[in-house]
Amino acid sequence: MAIYPQHKPNNYREVYFTHATLRTINGNPTYADIQQMYKQVKANAASVLSTLGGGQHGHLGLTTNATTYTRIAFTPYVRPTAPAPLGPNNKIAENRRTHNLAVASYHQANLIEKTILNVP
Repeated sequence: MAIYPQHKPNNYREVYFTHATLRTINGNPTYADIQQMYKQVKANAASVLSTLGGGQHGHLGLTTNATTYTRIAFTPYVRPTAPAPLGPNNKIAENRRTHNLAVASYHQANLIEKTILNVP
């Protein structure tokens, strides 16, 4: 069983988001309502610092499709994937450190996306 460092996740909504509470839509949403909410979601994603996708647009790549993001940033936003668990033969400190960084990056992207979507 792999042991990962315990850390308290950032409260991205309170610390980074420019729109901590998204605008409420009452009744049937109009195109303008949806467009305004999408702008808020994109602003929130872009406000969280990241080195992914060139590092200039935060985590905007979580909220836009790859083609649109590449037009903006010229560098693709590649969402981190969950790395394979370390095997018992991987005792080298550098492998463990690299693996832990990959795990942390993966969990950060997932947490940011859940926060953007207001999923508890």
